[in-house]
This record gives sequence, structure tokens and C-alpha cells, in this order.
Amino acid sequence: MAKSDKLPLFRVPNRQTEFHKPYEKGELLDIERKVKDSVSKILERTTIEDPSFEFKDVILSGSMAEGLKVRQLNEFDFLLVLNTKFEVKEDDTLQPGFVNIISEEKLHPFSLRRKFYRALMKALQNLDLTDKVLVTVKIHAVSVKLRIVDDTLSCSNIDVDLVLALQPPLSFWPRCSKTWQETSSHNGLPAEVIEEVIANGVYFVPRYESGKQEPQWRVSFSVAESIIMRRLTEGQRSAFRVMKVILERQKKKSIEDKETGNLIESFVDKMTTTYHIKTILLHLNEDASLSKLEERQYLICILKALLHSLKTMHLTHYFIPDINLYSGLKELPSGKLWSGSREEMYRFTIQQYEDLLENLPEDLSELKNEAVLGKVAIRLNVLTS
Repeated sequence: MAKSDKLPLFRVPNRQTEFHKPYEKGELLDIERKVKDSVSKILERTTIEDPSFEFKDVILSGSMAEGLKVRQLNEFDFLLVLNTKFEVKEDDTLQPGFVNIISEEKLHPFSLRRKFYRALMKALQNLDLTDKVLVTVKIHAVSVKLRIVDDTLSCSNIDVDLVLALQPPLSFWPRCSKTWQETSSHNGLPAEVIEEVIANGVYFVPRYESGKQEPQWRVSFSVAESIIMRRLTEGQRSAFRVMKVILERQKKKSIEDKETGNLIESFVDKMTTTYHIKTILLHLNEDASLSKLEERQYLICILKALLHSLKTMHLTHYFIPDINLYSGLKELPSGKLWSGSREEMYRFTIQQYEDLLENLPEDLSELKNEAVLGKVAIRLNVLTS
């Protein structure tokens, strides 16, 4: 990579990211600059170690891109768009949301991820960041995760997820999402938002479907989702932040195993993820009348929709109608020592949300304060770092 070809880190398509106002501007810029500089140096060195990992774009995604991170700025997600030629093959035999990639280069998801991991490790061995910055690397699901430890920052431990991605021609729109594309003008979204989503297109990220030999990649709508999420009203965005705090609280609750007396965590973390909540919000956003609700009433709508999804075990992917996000939840998560029935745990989880809906406080100040990325979280981090 030529020195003049600097990676466009922190790019958000067609719009500047609105970061979180509760942070002092200087602190925010310091965290952003350190992450940006560290990741940029690491990726540039990775390209030197293995030229096959040349990136034509690096895109910030997830809650940071949406301006919806809660508590601390300690997690960053990037799509690393490979500069490689390929063809897309859509096949009716594939699961919805998957495509086959045809290329002269070896683009099998698992082997490519391992190869990227090895290149990153070599890059770190040959790169001198500073004596104050420690970076560790590990493979996590479909990404490679960096942990940047920098005691000079107010948020000293920062996790960075690096996800390899392929970008098809902007004219491409996946067959599995044709329904959304064809009906998008009727679903309540402003015309300019629809145009921006389609103009930015989709990406492909590594994922392995068991039993398939061809290099399959999953269609990612993360950039499209970020575009829509950034255009929500402040009331909708505030309700989503509060719901993320509620979700974290619910995960900490437990139930007693009647046979052993052991306290067992509920599997709220499996039945309700941030992505489930985001998907519900995207669906609700199609009803323009709901956007006028104040945040507590909107939060009630989210909780009611969540309960309906849990009770029916059905939540349709926003862009891919053939995907039910709950279809894979067939048993308790591995590692849970539970002698009771799955149904009892399932009922317990639903009961948590029913109780929450019934007893939702009129004043959401406490929850909102906990959701804020603000001084308290920063100062506590400084004291414990």
C-alpha cells in the first residue's frame, strides 16, 4: 500500500458520525485518535506482511457508527473491505442470506480468517506502537478481535472487532432481500433514506454453513442498518439506549434450580440480544405514527413487540423476510448446568419482561443516566485503571 493511500478509517457512508455528546470533546477526540492511529498502523503493517490483505475501504459499523453506544466508548467495529476481484453466485439451495463467492484467490471464510489472524500477529511482532500501548489478538466468531490497552486514555481497555468484508458492485441487491427493495417506498421510510440505503448497497462477511464446501459468505446489512438507525428521532434513539441498559440488567438475574438449589443464569442473553432489539426497532420504525410517541410510550411498544416475539418464537429479519431470528434457539445454551426443563427457564425469561412492562417506572431518568456515556463512567474507569 502506497503511503499516499491512507485508509479512510471511521468512514460512515455519506454522513459524518454523530458521536456521543456527554463526553467532553477533548476526551472523545483522544479516544478516537488513539484507536484510529493504532488500527491504521496495524492494518498497514498487516498489508506489508501479507499483500493479499489490501483494503480498499475501512468502515466503522455497529453502535459506534449509529451513535447508540451506551456507558463507555470501549468497543469499535470495523468492516475491512478487501481489494479483490470476485463474482457472486446466488443459489436457491443456499440458506437465505448466504452467497457463494467465485474468485481466483482463496476466499474460503475460515481459512481466510486464520490467514488474516496470522498476518496480524506478524504485524504486531514487527510493529512498535508505543511502550504505553498493549495490543492482544484473538479469533472471535466471524471476526478477529483486538484489545487495545492504553492507560493514558480515560477508557483504558478498548475492544476492536475487525471483520473482513467483500463489496459487490453497487448495482447488486441480493435476491433474498428483493421484497424489501420492491416495497421500501411503501414502508414509511423517507425517500432519501431508502435511496441512501440502496446506493450504499450490501457487503459480504465470512460465515460458514455446515456441510458446504464452496466459500460461502453471509450478506451483511450493517451499513444499511446504520443509515436507518442514525435517522431515527431522538425519542426512538433514547428508548433504544434505555432498552440496551434494561437488557444488561435482565442478563444479571438468575433462577434457582429446584433439584440442586443452584442459582442458574437465565438465558436472556440468548433469547434477547441487542440485534433482536434493533430488528424490532427497525420494524416499528415503518409505522410513522409511532415516531411521534414520547420515549416511555415508545419503550412500551418495544417491550410489547419483544414479548410477542418471545411468545411466538418468531422475529423476522428486517431485510430478509425468510429468516426467523429465533429459529436457531432450540435448546439451552451449552455450559448451563440446569436439571429443570427448558420450558421453565423459558417461562422465567418471559416473566421477567412481563414484570418489567407492568412495573416500568414513569420516570426513566435512572435508566437514561445509566445509558449515558458520561463523566461518571469515565471517572470510575480512571480510578480503577
